Amino acid sequence: MTMKTQGILELEPSKRAKEITKKNSIFYVGNTKYNQAGTLFDTDSVKSGLEKIEISYRGNSVGDSKEVFADGNTENTQSKDKEQTLLKQVIIGKNVEYRFFQKAMNKLSIDLPILQAYNKEITNKREFYDKVLAPLELSFDKKQDFSDCEVKLDIAIYILSNYKELMSKKRKNYCVTDFEVKELTNVGARQVVRKGKFNSSNEMEFNKVSESPYDWLYYHKYSWDSELEKDFLDFIEQNKDKIDAKFAEWIIMRNEGFEEFKLYDNRMGDTYGNGFEPDFILFGKPKDNANLDYLSAEIILESKGDGFVLKDKWKEELILKELNNKVFNTYKSPTETANINIYALPFFISKSDENFKKEFNNFFGNN
Repeated sequence: MTMKTQGILELEPSKRAKEITKKNSIFYVGNTKYNQAGTLFDTDSVKSGLEKIEISYRGNSVGDSKEVFADGNTENTQSKDKEQTLLKQVIIGKNVEYRFFQKAMNKLSIDLPILQAYNKEITNKREFYDKVLAPLELSFDKKQDFSDCEVKLDIAIYILSNYKELMSKKRKNYCVTDFEVKELTNVGARQVVRKGKFNSSNEMEFNKVSESPYDWLYYHKYSWDSELEKDFLDFIEQNKDKIDAKFAEWIIMRNEGFEEFKLYDNRMGDTYGNGFEPDFILFGKPKDNANLDYLSAEIILESKGDGFVLKDKWKEELILKELNNKVFNTYKSPTETANINIYALPFFISKSDENFKKEFNNFFGNN
């Protein structure tokens, strides 16, 4: 009987990896995510969310309010309007005065610190109204009337409720640093935790771990999460002559969950702070810089199954838009600098992925 468990997988550098690191330094790009005492808000997303608010028809009192949409559907009515309901754009400051928002803030317990989280330069509630709320141009039902005080208060409460919800969603209790390059210091053997089972001889047999048949992989063993990753490795093997034509020396590391290579999204938005661990990283020394004592190029490579392409689109955009073709400067020693070129290729989606092949050939040439 076998028992499923976890064990320590020993990873030894390959012969090629040892030869390269003996005479070369390796640098990699990365950044850091850390907790901060204060709270960071994605104010751009909050502003965008406020501008997209569509306010349904408000009657002479809150209880008379009904939902009216652009296609003419209504709630709380037994029949549909035959005439199609249209929306109109309304500037809030011209129709709902400050006093209604002041009362709404009191009802919703919105105090100055909540307003300053959006903009720390706001000094009072009136300034928040003047600079943030009054300029808003929002969509209302074309029949909406603004003459009733209760209606105005209802609208103010609705807008500020949306503001509180947006601020809650966009709250960040951490900060992400800019990208920078660092020297890879752990170039020797590593240990990683992998799932496996003990056989009848009480020896650990790891799941999805193989001896590497490729001399260009950094470690003598590698693991895989899917057949797609194995297809990627086969693609590299079939096209290694193109890489040889560009680089005097190169090596590919399968990222076995190494913390150094984790990338955090530092763009303000819904994915801010999300982590990303590329599957593979190619380190190389271009032939026109063959005299350098470090590998001056890093290429970020990621295989991605069809089912995850849309969900992880932000990862592809991060490496292609924020890191591809970027040059970072760092110090090899107190008196020596190094220029590190970072590149990225689009997701490898399948072995017949024409987009990846095209970009791969564009980068390495069609030799």
